[in-house]
Amino acid sequence: MRQIETLVFDYGGVIVNIDDASVVKAMGSLGVTAFKRLIHVRKINRLMHQYINGLVAEAETLQEMLSLCRKGTTTEDIEKVLEELCGNLPVERLEALVKLRKR
Repeated sequence: MRQIETLVFDYGGVIVNIDDASVVKAMGSLGVTAFKRLIHVRKINRLMHQYINGLVAEAETLQEMLSLCRKGTTTEDIEKVLEELCGNLPVERLEALVKLRKR
């Protein structure tokens, strides 16, 4: 029997809990009231995907997000919202990953 060398996991919503409703609410607090509709638009989808997967620098993400927000929004405000995207990692999932790594 051949040994498995690599496992690939879906980060968002599988390994880490991400609450889409809280992200939409947080974006609304920045004046992006149409965020729920915009999330399906190519630019927003691309931006979120690239940020979550570390494909673009944080500064670039912040600048693009800033262009979508109401006047007076700061990059610090946006950083708080982006933290919502990171979700939380339940301890039991982390422990399961550690056990898998040992095998």
